[in-house]
Amino acid sequence: MNFLLYCYVVVACFPFSAKAESSAVVIAYHSFGNNEKPNINIRLDQFEAHLQELKDGKYNVISLPEIIDAFNNGIELPERTVAITIDSAYISTYTEAFPRLKKAGFPFTLFIATHYIDKSIDGYMSWEQIREMVASGVTVGSHMSHHINMAVASRQQILKNLNVSKKRILEKTGKTPILFAYPYGYASNEAIEIIRSSNFKAAFGQHSGAISAKTNRYYMSRFPFTEKFGNIDRFKLAVNSLPLPISDITPLNPLLSVNPPLYGFTITDYSLSLKTLACYAPHEGRLHIEQLGKRIEVRMKKPFPEGGSGRINCTLQRNTDNKWLWFGYQYFVPKTSISVVE
Repeated sequence: MNFLLYCYVVVACFPFSAKAESSAVVIAYHSFGNNEKPNINIRLDQFEAHLQELKDGKYNVISLPEIIDAFNNGIELPERTVAITIDSAYISTYTEAFPRLKKAGFPFTLFIATHYIDKSIDGYMSWEQIREMVASGVTVGSHMSHHINMAVASRQQILKNLNVSKKRILEKTGKTPILFAYPYGYASNEAIEIIRSSNFKAAFGQHSGAISAKTNRYYMSRFPFTEKFGNIDRFKLAVNSLPLPISDITPLNPLLSVNPPLYGFTITDYSLSLKTLACYAPHEGRLHIEQLGKRIEVRMKKPFPEGGSGRINCTLQRNTDNKWLWFGYQYFVPKTSISVVE
């Protein structure tokens, strides 16, 4: 494996000069006020409460490209910096989210899957509507041409979808996309390397957690918000969170081969007390933690359900100021994974 691939994919090393405390939170939405899709929808009253919190809470709401540029150039971001993203270009983005975000003066990034717009599929925006957003300052990123599962798709499938997406966005908006979002948040080491090699500045999944200059640019976290997980208390907790400083994640490949994984990471800030560290998985709840110095090993009693996502969230409340540090990771669990339960 060459050094660049090792650095970006295996150890996620980023030797930039930004200070460790420079961080941001990226939030993600899909659909707005659409009761037919509760699993990806946010109610309008929830969304409006989120916007009100961002307006009243002294947050620094800026565009996603500004955050990535700050990380790359060693520029320290103000505390409580937040970026807003929306995936898939559903019509409710135009009819409901866009006017509310414009009124609030909040920039956002729209990740679009071009096939559904090209084919004028019901429920999606049009290119004319997208160009109106771009003219108002909205950033457009790639979400592939189709919603394919990049964790298991072939290299040829990924490249074909990706090239079509980039070409159509450039043709229809006049801008080459510099940001990418994995459909469903599903990725693999191979998919991450393809995106890294395709001139994107950063790529995002759907796993929760704050980000910093040390975060792997090509598998960055976002906090997804839906009806079920959209209450204002969770929102406040998320947008006020900080990155949990870690390295040496195992297994690093988001395409899981052994289920449950022997999950672990190393805490890189030796000043942290780990008494409040806790890790959770949706299918099991709180997980068993084994601590070996600053090395953390997380063990599950149950395997992840196969054929979908497997998420682990780890949080720690810092004893010096009670702020929450948050790190999440998402795996795709194929039906062919090896199940290992002790």
